[in-house]
Amino acid sequence: SKNSGGEATYGKIAAARALGIEVVMIRRPTLPDVASAETVEALAAMVGHFLGPAAERGV
Repeated sequence: SKNSGGEATYGKIAAARALGIEVVMIRRPTLPDVASAETVEALAAMVGHFLGPAAERGV
């Protein structure tokens, strides 16, 4: 079962225990930090940084 918490998870674990079924909890791996933008302008600047200015790409 994924470890999402809440009553639904508890019910599944309780049912598995009652039936003698082994439960394995899986935690999502930590995600690496990634670049993000809060505005369209900031995103356009990021894209320009990675791909080069649009004029240089013939766009």
